[in-house]
Amino acid sequence: MKRDRKTPAGDIEVALGKTVSRLRRSQGVGQEVFAWKAGINRTYITDIELGRRSVGIGVIEKITKTLNISLVEFMVHLTDELEKVKDSKAL
Repeated sequence: MKRDRKTPAGDIEVALGKTVSRLRRSQGVGQEVFAWKAGINRTYITDIELGRRSVGIGVIEKITKTLNISLVEFMVHLTDELEKVKDSKAL
C-alpha cells in the first residue's frame, strides 16, 4: 500500500525532520542553500523536515556532512528529539 506523502510516517521520521530542521536553522542556513550544499532536492529536504519521508543512511550522511557534524552527534540529537516526540504523544 502506498503511503500518502502528506502524512507523517511515524515518530522516528517526525523526530528526524525536527532534528534536521533545528540543526539547519541553528546554523542560519535556509532550506534552498542547505539542499544545494547537500546535493539533495529542496522539496525532498522539505518532506524530510516535515516527517513525510523515510530516508536511507546515504541521505543522512549527506545531511551530517553538510551540517559539519558526526553521525554519532547527529544520532544523539535525533535520540533527544525522538524522546520529545514520544513524550508529546503521551500527554
